[in-house]
Amino acid sequence: MQADKARLEMNHKVILNNPLRVCNKKHPQELPDANIVIKNVPSSATVADVDALFQIFGDIFSSSLIQKTGVAFVQFEKQESL
Repeated sequence: MQADKARLEMNHKVILNNPLRVCNKKHPQELPDANIVIKNVPSSATVADVDALFQIFGDIFSSSLIQKTGVAFVQFEKQESL
């Protein structure tokens, strides 16, 4: 699954001196296992930066970033792996 692969490969990866924390995010109305939450995102990062980091794992349906808290969310279009 795309989200699982992203979580496994990007969890604890250091970006601008910040080790990212990538976890599964499940919501009953969304595709299970297709969503991740990324914590400890650098304050200088943008949504485009987040998309660039995670698009290698699959097509992104939506993404958002709360810069104040350093938390980002990514929802992939598909559940299956690449």
